[in-house]
Amino acid sequence: MSGATDSDSSTNLRTAEASAEVLQTANDFADICKNISEKQNEQSELNVKVLEKLQAIQNDLNEIKIKLKDDTIFVRDRKTDSIISKSFVMKQIFENVLEVENEKWFNGKLEEHFGVQWQLRFYRKNEHISFRIVCATLENMLFDCCVIETELQAKLLSNNKNDKLSEVRAIFDSEKSYLEI
Repeated sequence: MSGATDSDSSTNLRTAEASAEVLQTANDFADICKNISEKQNEQSELNVKVLEKLQAIQNDLNEIKIKLKDDTIFVRDRKTDSIISKSFVMKQIFENVLEVENEKWFNGKLEEHFGVQWQLRFYRKNEHISFRIVCATLENMLFDCCVIETELQAKLLSNNKNDKLSEVRAIFDSEKSYLEI
């Protein structure tokens, strides 16, 4: 009978060892699940912070601000559609216009107003002359990032007193960075 008891003891020992292994594996699994749960909670907290930052960015985008250097050109609040604007004067003298090369654009000097580069240009075709006001900053952009809405008053003065006055509203963007007068 002692042989059966030894066999039973051996089986009980193996069963106890197997049970201890299963218990250890279950404890290890519980620890892994606990770690995963803690990591998920940490990730959830990070996600909340990221969402808060994205919401803040969205709020900033709702109020479009175009800043170049330290000057604000305009601010448009999409909710109220109110605009704060600034104005400037450009003056350029093109001399002997009828003597310059035919069918070619001539560029005036670049002027910076509120951090944006502007330029006056003219074109002569026989006796006809065209002028352009160019937003050089937008002209050189490869993508559409902003729009500048303007109200222009152009005065073209000539020696023969055939002066011309034009008032026009224009929108400058990366697709159309000039206004022809």
